[in-house]
Amino acid sequence: MEGHSGTAPLAEAPSYMRFIWEITLEFATRRIGGGGLTEVAQTKPAQTCQGKHVVDDPSSLLDYNWTRRVIWEKLSGLPWPPGFRLSPSNWDEFSPDTAASSIHQIVQANDDMGLCGGHYRFVVYTELKVTVVYSEPKALLRHLRQEVVQQAVVEPSTGDGDPACGICFDGLASSPPVKLPCGHAFHSDCIFKWFFNGTACPLCRHDLRGLVAMPWERKIWDLD
Repeated sequence: MEGHSGTAPLAEAPSYMRFIWEITLEFATRRIGGGGLTEVAQTKPAQTCQGKHVVDDPSSLLDYNWTRRVIWEKLSGLPWPPGFRLSPSNWDEFSPDTAASSIHQIVQANDDMGLCGGHYRFVVYTELKVTVVYSEPKALLRHLRQEVVQQAVVEPSTGDGDPACGICFDGLASSPPVKLPCGHAFHSDCIFKWFFNGTACPLCRHDLRGLVAMPWERKIWDLD
């Protein structure tokens, strides 16, 4: 980050924060039967995005939360791909926090030394690698919930007439079951966990691969 450190702010206005983001997008898949591992499918060439915020009152930069909010608004306003979640929990290191902290430390140190009353011009350069992960287990579960499976299969019974989940063998009456194309029914949570390690119905081994397509296979994202 370029800025002021140990020197008086500039006499001339205005103050501003200029942002340069070098963003590399990766598209990855978490497949059924893959044990939860992620495979990178496509990588887009790095793209440069820029933003600028004019600071009317330089003393605002002494407020860490204000500075962080401005950075966050600029970052969230970039043209992110559909379905992308910018939640702080998805970051290895949260860029707005890092940049806001650096700016705040510089401005606070200058203020403590009496170097105040002028204007600041910060340039924040950030390299971001963003991985968009498509979860095939989640997509398959959504697909099965939406599908109307016409074929009926007699399920195991708990003994009181309540059909049982084919994985945990508890009754299915407690929650709407999920039926596979073969007709076997399971609790949603049970079959979802199964999808991470298995690619077929746990009862009849009916193959479940190919029921949902990756977004790039359906050309939802233009990766050219």
